[in-house]
Amino acid sequence: MPLAIELNSILGAKYVVLASAGRVKDLDGWKTVAETLNRGAQGMKAGGLKVGYHNHQLEFTPVDGKRPMEVLAANTSSDVMLQLDVGTCVEMKSDPVEWINQNPGRIRSLHLKEWSPDTGYKASAWRGRGTLGEDSRCGREDGRSRVCVDRTGGQPVHPVRVRGALPAGVSEAGPRVEALSRISLRT
Repeated sequence: MPLAIELNSILGAKYVVLASAGRVKDLDGWKTVAETLNRGAQGMKAGGLKVGYHNHQLEFTPVDGKRPMEVLAANTSSDVMLQLDVGTCVEMKSDPVEWINQNPGRIRSLHLKEWSPDTGYKASAWRGRGTLGEDSRCGREDGRSRVCVDRTGGQPVHPVRVRGALPAGVSEAGPRVEALSRISLRT
């Protein structure tokens, strides 16, 4: 963990985001991931950093009737930010606005990536099904949420506008989108 703190301090990062839990077999395994995130959050505090987790399809695929993201949300402290990959959430037939509202203050970073059932992640910017409605409420920190915009479809990225307006607490993004480092908590 000292190496992750040192490298992220050099980069000026505020968050260390775990981008993958690796191979997790069952719900007990996801609880172990949650424990790792909680320990990481405590350890990173000393370096002035915060910890987060980035979802993929796996975290929204039910295991024994429960989605791993639900297990992570229920078993991590509010110090652990849940970065929501909106396109992946929609692809897995989950409602991103509902997820944000179910986890107030936990979603402090959005990965805005378009997805469409016709073209997958090659959907043109803001024409897929991954956009958030203006009624969504993001968890706020310092009155702002961080927004990451994915250019998978190859379209130019313009300042983020979500159906004409930014969700409450989300600051203008576009060219100055904050980078989130993804160095494993295990280093």
